[in-house]
Amino acid sequence: MTEHLDLSELTPFAARYLLAENARIHVGSGYDRKVLKLIEAHADCLGSEDGGLDQSFTQLADKVRIHCDDFRGKITPGLSDKLKTLTEHLDKRRCSYCKPKDNGESIPACDRHNPTYGAVSAPGGGNCIQPLMKRFASLSNWVESLWCALPYRNSMPSLPIKFATSRRTFEDSQAIVQRFSVSGYAQSLPLAEEGKYFTKVGLEIRDESFGWQQFNLLSYILLHEILCHAYQSLDKPDIRLDAEPSDPWSEGWMDRLAFKLTVQWLNLHRHTPLQSESEVRNGGSEVRYAMRQIEDLHNARYGNDVSMQGDLDLSTGREIFDDVVQSYSDKLNKLPFSRHPITIFSLRLNAITRDPTLRVKDLVNIQFMLESDPRELHNIIAAFNAADGNNSALSILERLSG
Repeated sequence: MTEHLDLSELTPFAARYLLAENARIHVGSGYDRKVLKLIEAHADCLGSEDGGLDQSFTQLADKVRIHCDDFRGKITPGLSDKLKTLTEHLDKRRCSYCKPKDNGESIPACDRHNPTYGAVSAPGGGNCIQPLMKRFASLSNWVESLWCALPYRNSMPSLPIKFATSRRTFEDSQAIVQRFSVSGYAQSLPLAEEGKYFTKVGLEIRDESFGWQQFNLLSYILLHEILCHAYQSLDKPDIRLDAEPSDPWSEGWMDRLAFKLTVQWLNLHRHTPLQSESEVRNGGSEVRYAMRQIEDLHNARYGNDVSMQGDLDLSTGREIFDDVVQSYSDKLNKLPFSRHPITIFSLRLNAITRDPTLRVKDLVNIQFMLESDPRELHNIIAAFNAADGNNSALSILERLSG
């Protein structure tokens, strides 16, 4: 799998992303929706000719101006202003704005002879999807800051993360992709240096389906892949395996943590460039809309659980997480969730390589201890979080089994 969409797919996706980011609209007049549909249709036709991305973006900007003139007085002033901003951003995202390499040579423009996965990933490249890569970097850096705040991260340093884009067809059989048109994946891959790994975190986009809803889902989708998978098994195992989709720890317990932290991240960025300038004027309506969309996706992931070895399903992993959080005092639960004892516990245990059956056993033991002696569970979690080394931490964890 290449690291990025090829040019014929990257061009319409980059255009749709810019439209979603700059138009930022889910409600409006009938004419607003009509104009947006027309622009999306134009964007979907880009990339099929030899003119390259620059020519495609010029054509799309011209179409946007024409539609603004044709529907002047019919579309809302807010959308008219946003579409003007869109044309400016289409100009800024041209190939010619990709930064030159250190040796002074320009990065060659993506075309059929220079695949995008080379040029987009080059230092200073990928200007066309720079806003998306900026969001990915913001999420990665935030998770890294959470990990670096822990005292034992020196013995388990984070691993390199490489961002990728790919597509899925309308015929994709997965229910989540059919409903939400976007998904994510994480893959542990070996580096050239023996015994070292990196994580490829990818965004999968269904054909001709990226819009405002998908834009709002990105934070949760990407943060899940980074938190749950890129920060898993950091203790230098001989073989670093990917988690199974049916793993109630990675896709249940840790996914619930990812959801909680996504909500915190959105609130942290409520009034920053990662949200729109109109966010302040709209009283946070965009963040509330994003949270509703994210919650819908989060809940949909648990619609058709596949049990793991007949033990726990994903929903049970999530429920145990919620029950443990609720067992803490109101004072602790009012803290930013990144500072909650459960977040620290989860980050550390996730970073230690564990056989999937042992992770299931951990959840079962946590559930049993919660029901029998919640105070002792809190004591064990606190001791685990404070332990000097992983062996000591795992020894403390054994106290869960009585």
